[in-house]
Amino acid sequence: MPQEIEVTSPVPEERLGATTESSRRAFGLDAVAASGIAVAAGNGPPARAGVPARRADPSEPVHTQFGSVRGTTLSGSLTRFLGIPYAAAPIGDLRFRSPRPHRGWRGVRDATMPGPSSIQTNAGASAWIYDSATLFPLSEDCLYLNVWTPGLRARLRPVLVFIHGGSARTGSGTVGCIDGEHLAQSGDVVVVTLNYRLGAMGLLSHPTWTDPATGFAGNWGVQDQLAALGWVRKNIESFGGDPDNVTIAGQSSSAGDVRHLTLQPENRGLYDKVIISSIKLSSAQTREQAASYTELLARRLGTSVEGLRSLPAQSLHDAEVALSGDRKALATLGGGRLAVIVDGRTVRDVSYFGKNSPDVPLLIGTNRNEQFIQYNLIDPTGNRVSASLPPATEDQLLPAIRAELFQNYPAGTIDPPPAELLRDTFRAAMEESRASILPAYVLMETATELVRRGPASHWAASHTAQNRHGAYLYELNQPLAPPGEGTPHTADLPFEFGTFREPFLAARVGSNRTVAAVSDALAEAWTTFAHTGSPVTGNTSSWRPYDRLSRTVADFGGPRGVTVTTDPRAQERLAFPVFL
Repeated sequence: MPQEIEVTSPVPEERLGATTESSRRAFGLDAVAASGIAVAAGNGPPARAGVPARRADPSEPVHTQFGSVRGTTLSGSLTRFLGIPYAAAPIGDLRFRSPRPHRGWRGVRDATMPGPSSIQTNAGASAWIYDSATLFPLSEDCLYLNVWTPGLRARLRPVLVFIHGGSARTGSGTVGCIDGEHLAQSGDVVVVTLNYRLGAMGLLSHPTWTDPATGFAGNWGVQDQLAALGWVRKNIESFGGDPDNVTIAGQSSSAGDVRHLTLQPENRGLYDKVIISSIKLSSAQTREQAASYTELLARRLGTSVEGLRSLPAQSLHDAEVALSGDRKALATLGGGRLAVIVDGRTVRDVSYFGKNSPDVPLLIGTNRNEQFIQYNLIDPTGNRVSASLPPATEDQLLPAIRAELFQNYPAGTIDPPPAELLRDTFRAAMEESRASILPAYVLMETATELVRRGPASHWAASHTAQNRHGAYLYELNQPLAPPGEGTPHTADLPFEFGTFREPFLAARVGSNRTVAAVSDALAEAWTTFAHTGSPVTGNTSSWRPYDRLSRTVADFGGPRGVTVTTDPRAQERLAFPVFL
């Protein structure tokens, strides 16, 4: 176990933002300070993923392009570095600008405390898996990353760079569910997580903001991700990582970001393999739609578009969140909203999955009941935290299915199936599997196939058909701990990272032997893939790349941990010809 030492070089106050006295008491910072551990003013809580309220052995200094850093030796040669800047703070004149190189620092920088997370509002479904305590502090100054390495010397190891999801509005590289310690130690890989600009700071766009140095006028958060990958390419060897063996992984919204990044040929040298978890059909807006949204926000704030640069960050964030929920105001914009823009450079193609997939090993995962997060997400206290109510009657079911088709069916393709056909097909399939056929569950199963599972299987089959390197497909099918139900969106993270024993997460996904077996199997699949480009292990020897003939899928769930199946739920898959 790490031993406690005083932090002798606390993180500078200016990079941490403000913390109220009430939050200091709530997160125990006053007690930490009283114990003799130095805490920088404005610092966040002693969170599980990196603000340890315990002493820790300092690591040896590691040299990066911007300066030297010293982290924490956890056990043996396993070492953690937190809050490493990978770009200059995007504040002041750098708000709504492409990321710039950090100016560097003298001496050895303390890397035992996490950097701030991007400003956000963590509530509802996002708060289900993202423990709010692990997000603090919040700041516009948020371009920091974290590294867990099994060893700094001897040999170079594969690198796994995980980009967090959260609808491009919430999340952080320091949330407890994606702590990289277990993966690094059990899988012998170097794990990197990162923060990037979210919400208004990461996605607002306007042509008058065109960066004279880069020519970009938006997609700031995506550019941050590219800057972090560039940092990994230049610096990870100093942390024992192999810059020529980098796997990038994304989940939910960041899965879409990773897809955007891999579609740009000029980014090819930044990665060697790709892991995609719970992706959905890409959504984006035009430059004109983005500009109209930004202009409306400025008018609501009583300022000009240029004036948005100088508003307090929290005020700008709060106003944008309010606008995003104002349906009446949004109806005047003709589709304008907060989303990535197709700018022809950072994001060139958000067309239907399967086009131009790079010839690299690909691992794609989904969860058995993805859309429970929208309609049936139950927290450990029994409260429903999902955003929408599912249909309670047959009369409500067909309109609900039509609404899902309107919102999520891929545009510019063949016509969608009739809602009546989908209702009957999914209900029949659910009866065969002895699942509940109440209207709510029929809708959620239909929506899961439409929004997540169908696009994933289509992309996997297309990738395998087009490329020398195939795509492996898996599904997590391990139910939540009661009173939760099913395996909803984001439930995979504690299994993939092996963090399920952390109390906040154990209350949600469980921590018994079956959960441990599933987590061990899935984490091993990820790290084996990072090493070899194939997730196949001893108990998945029949797992093959997914194609339109065999349709092999690894099912992670139950006491065995994982089983390999062929074309599971074929009836549901065939209900959407667009995904065939």
